[in-house]
Amino acid sequence: MSFTIKPLWWQAIWVKGFMVLLSIFLIVLISRFFVKRSQFKRNQQIYQDKRLSELQLKALRFQMNPHFVFNSLSAIQYYIGENNFEASETYLVKFSKLIRQFFELSKENEISLATEISVLNNYLEIEKLRFKEKLNFTINIDEKLDKESITIPTMLLQPILENAVNHGGVFNKMDNGLITLNFVNISPLAFKVEIIDDGVGFVNTKKGHTRKLNLQMF
Repeated sequence: MSFTIKPLWWQAIWVKGFMVLLSIFLIVLISRFFVKRSQFKRNQQIYQDKRLSELQLKALRFQMNPHFVFNSLSAIQYYIGENNFEASETYLVKFSKLIRQFFELSKENEISLATEISVLNNYLEIEKLRFKEKLNFTINIDEKLDKESITIPTMLLQPILENAVNHGGVFNKMDNGLITLNFVNISPLAFKVEIIDDGVGFVNTKKGHTRKLNLQMF
């Protein structure tokens, strides 16, 4: 006597194969869910950090710009009081151009490096007039830097530069002060900004004391 025992339906090879494939699919699906959840949390944290940085930067802009505006208006008032209408007119034209740039750029979170350098140059020109040529400055730009494609946070450098002019010691020097800006290429993904002044600083009173501030952008 011969007989054949047929397997139950769930013991069939095609059912076992289907269950294996279904298990693999569920494992992949669950893994993707946890990966996406982790990525979402990471992106949310990055967004919050970026938002916090933007708010801090805006707070710094609001803090520094009124100070600069007050100093500039005081300088214009001084020239008018001295009946130096030619100097006051020149100052006012440069000042209005820079203020217009400030208002236009305040709406942007990032600007090109070329635009930032233009703003810094205009700012230093105004400060040079305010200090009656007592302030000299030079801007050195590495030829390897692509100023048009590189972007940085709006007005990141102007408040620091203003500190170098007014608080770094140039304002308190008896002789001429010098501000030097160096934009140095480090790699295709990074560059360095040096803001150098030869002022006496907050504490130091010895002439010729040179301080350097380095910023590296990535």
